[in-house]
Amino acid sequence: MFSCFMHDCLTHLSNLSASMQRPSLTVAEVQTSLIATQAVLNTRTDCGDAYVECLIKHFDSLLASSGVHLDLIPDQWTFLKCSLHQQHPNMDQLTWPEINQRLGGQCPDFLQLVHVLLCIPASTADCERGFNLIKQVKSDWRSGLRSDTLSDLSSPDIEHFDPDSAIHLWHQASVRERRTDFMEREAKKRKTQLEDEKETSEEEDDDSEED
Repeated sequence: MFSCFMHDCLTHLSNLSASMQRPSLTVAEVQTSLIATQAVLNTRTDCGDAYVECLIKHFDSLLASSGVHLDLIPDQWTFLKCSLHQQHPNMDQLTWPEINQRLGGQCPDFLQLVHVLLCIPASTADCERGFNLIKQVKSDWRSGLRSDTLSDLSSPDIEHFDPDSAIHLWHQASVRERRTDFMEREAKKRKTQLEDEKETSEEEDDDSEED
């Protein structure tokens, strides 16, 4: 138990030493780091710890596969709270990119957890689009589709798909000629019209000056 205690203490002290070796370190940052490290060692600040532990359990496999040290997240969370309270008493306008820029080297594992949370959609629009797509695929005429077939039709694997044959079929199967360069021709036509209008306007200006 004493070895584990020394390991935890030396880990935080090592991080503190590494943060104080930065060339651009200021006195205020030294004081903030000392207070934050002391708070981590004393573990007095427990605001939000239960939520962080819940998130760690929920995303443990994803974080572990990304190389995140799960056991360091709670202490980094405590360090981050103390640092922010010392440096920014009013944190209403502080954003996560700013926090990541200032404390990314001291709390990398916790900030990886924050990045995962920021990737979660803020609405159910993606789910609703998925349900609408399923309704279009599995209609009354296709009510006998199996789940695996429906899944393949809803989200096909396009990583190894070569669209050249489908494009050639689309281009050759039409009775009328496909106008694949329609947008380019319209843009060129519009550009020509603008140039003609500009030349006409210049000629009219020259005629008015001669009169």
